[in-house]
Amino acid sequence: MNLRYLLVAVAILGGVVSANTGETVKAPAVLGGPAPRLTSLRVVKGNPVQFKPGNVYVIDFWATWCTPCQSTIPHLTNLQLKYKDHNVTFVGISDETPDKVLPFVEKMGPSMNYTVATDPQGAVSDSYLKPFLVAALPHTFIVDQKGRIAWRGHPMGGLDPMIAAIVEGRFDISEHLMRQATEQEQMAKAGIHYRNYFEMLRRKGAQAARPEGLKLLYSAPAKLLNTFAWEVITEIAPDQRDLSLAVRAAAKANLLTGSQNSAYLDTYALALFRAGRIDQAIRYETRAMQTVTDNPARRAQLSQMLEAYTKIRDESKVVSIVGQPAPAWGVKVWDNLPQNKQALEPADFSGKVVVLFFFQATCPASRSHGLPTLRRLAEKYVDRNKVSFVAVQTVFSNASDNTQQAGLDLIGSTGLKIPCGRTEGSPVPAIMERYHAQGTPTTVIIGPDGVVHCCGLLTEPEQAQLIIDELLSPASSPAGQ
Repeated sequence: MNLRYLLVAVAILGGVVSANTGETVKAPAVLGGPAPRLTSLRVVKGNPVQFKPGNVYVIDFWATWCTPCQSTIPHLTNLQLKYKDHNVTFVGISDETPDKVLPFVEKMGPSMNYTVATDPQGAVSDSYLKPFLVAALPHTFIVDQKGRIAWRGHPMGGLDPMIAAIVEGRFDISEHLMRQATEQEQMAKAGIHYRNYFEMLRRKGAQAARPEGLKLLYSAPAKLLNTFAWEVITEIAPDQRDLSLAVRAAAKANLLTGSQNSAYLDTYALALFRAGRIDQAIRYETRAMQTVTDNPARRAQLSQMLEAYTKIRDESKVVSIVGQPAPAWGVKVWDNLPQNKQALEPADFSGKVVVLFFFQATCPASRSHGLPTLRRLAEKYVDRNKVSFVAVQTVFSNASDNTQQAGLDLIGSTGLKIPCGRTEGSPVPAIMERYHAQGTPTTVIIGPDGVVHCCGLLTEPEQAQLIIDELLSPASSPAGQ
């Protein structure tokens, strides 16, 4: 289901062969260094490959038994077709014997339409994979026009834009290496919190481990955040599973990558689903599918998950306001209103993103979770011409303590001066019924189109930020898409 991988760049002692000169050099295979030659291979499809200056080579290490490899092969074929007139050659290398590889290649037919070779002695595989401690397949390298290893990683994790940048002359290897070094430093530092979290979880439980998880959340790059979230939601027993932390980690991984990585989106969708946020799970599984345009096998996997989420939502018969026009608020008591306004309704914010916050002054979660989330979002989106914030004290318990002043004091404690309404009702106020809110604190996000894109209890700040960023983007999609 999910393509998990962790990149660790490590230099070890040894020698490789220069791609252009054939001379043995002292340095091991490293990013930015000369690519080892493709010697001692037995080609089972296509022609033998020798590196030529000015050409680009994409070298994919795979195996017939590797299920993720099988789902990436059609994608590599489509890329080879796309760049066939741009001096780009794709080579698939397996360390299996030809009698294993050839029948597989024949069975794949035109969906594996690039050079395929076997490396039974493992010499080429070792020269590329061992210096980087690669332990999982598939793993892909790009050799640029100067014979250097320009990029490496999972073929579904950044290969496409990197090829485009190299072919179009937009690739700056020095800049790329600096980014890689920064990321590796982040990985090393965040990796300490990653290890500490799971060690603390094993010894003392989820609550004791949470501080290490929060440190990881604020320090880790996208790859490690995605790995962490997947580990929590798939490998940890339900009674020890910190779903809130997993949702936040997965959401931030997508924030850092612009919601363009299908694996990260898939992880996020599963985290949301496990957390009971099925509408949002459907939204991001759909988006994951939209990022995969030329890999039928991968799309089929994502489609299967999307169908499962949709079926469960439909069978649960839970009514959701997400994807519907924002209902009227109907709140009569207000403070901090704009000049000449007696009340507010969604129509007053046409063309803007509105963050509507339901809370109770005496609700512990409103204080510990909701208010910090509201403050963080308000600090992030200071341009109120694009994003507006509205709080409504929705009183359905402890009415004598949930006074209008208590609500104002609580909102004021954040330093925010935003419109604040108050309404009562039993079992819940009418506005909560209209929005199908399940309690407090609830965060509602209404898009510039007047459609509700989120209505969630205990919504995490990263989750809200991801939706707001999408809505502010010129290419934002309709709700649920």
